[in-house]
Amino acid sequence: MIDSLVGAVVDPIAQRWTPRTIGAALLFWTVGALVYVLTHPAAATCRTPSPGDGAVWCRLVALGPAGTVLTAVAGLAVLFGSAQFVAALAPALTHLLAGAYWPAGSWWAGLTRARVRRQTRIRQRLATVPPDDTTAAPWAEARIRARLRRYPGGTPPAPTRLGNVFAAMGQRVADRHGLRITACWASFVTVLPEPDRLRLTEQSTAVLGRAQAYGWALLAAGWAALLPGPVPVALWLVAVLIVVALSYLALCHSAEAYADLIEGLLAVHRLALYRAVGLPAPASTGDEPASGALLSDYLADGAAATVDLTWPPS
Repeated sequence: MIDSLVGAVVDPIAQRWTPRTIGAALLFWTVGALVYVLTHPAAATCRTPSPGDGAVWCRLVALGPAGTVLTAVAGLAVLFGSAQFVAALAPALTHLLAGAYWPAGSWWAGLTRARVRRQTRIRQRLATVPPDDTTAAPWAEARIRARLRRYPGGTPPAPTRLGNVFAAMGQRVADRHGLRITACWASFVTVLPEPDRLRLTEQSTAVLGRAQAYGWALLAAGWAALLPGPVPVALWLVAVLIVVALSYLALCHSAEAYADLIEGLLAVHRLALYRAVGLPAPASTGDEPASGALLSDYLADGAAATVDLTWPPS
């Protein structure tokens, strides 16, 4: 469920290549270069007497202008190649962080169950706070309600916070409008006005951008190999873990904003979807779940029974 939902609303319309993609890659390699220069000063300045560290760099420097050109070309190739790699990896990383494609066998199944239990406990703890609790500050009560809104009700939660953001959004849309986003998404995006379609594109691109930042933060752990001694390595890995945690938090916040945007646009423009498909729109909120389910079935597999179609005048 999570894999198809995330794949439906994020992958098709998000732009994987943006100026921020290059910026993140440039920051990553700049940090690595600084770590190398600070930990290998002799090699970085070609003062090392041995052909070990910095040998390739020093050979390029010895070539003069030609070496400078080769160094620039190689640097740009590494920069753009790595940026392209992480950008291509971002959708799969988003799926993984949402709890999709987690293996069902071996030790990973135990991790999945443990994560689901933890998310269940968090949801239960949030749900047990009385709505009229006068001991909690207003801002704390609003925060609790906002967090509880990001968990699906009545079904087991996803194993991650990010997955629950999408699962809760899909559940609310299905309960309120009867629509299955995985079936209706492509058609809904088609009938949206251009400004709203651009808003969706920008926000979905932001989600993938946060996933790319998370990937770069993970890769930054590799620079620990350049550090001398266990203490600098440990400090570096702790700093990387903090950045990774902050990157994941930013990804979840971006996904929450995207989920809210999807719900808002569906509430405003779902009638355009009924009209475009030709199915009768619901006459009341009580009829909407059944009408939305019929529309979803029609877009997914075709209507099981014959239904009269109505078309707007041309």
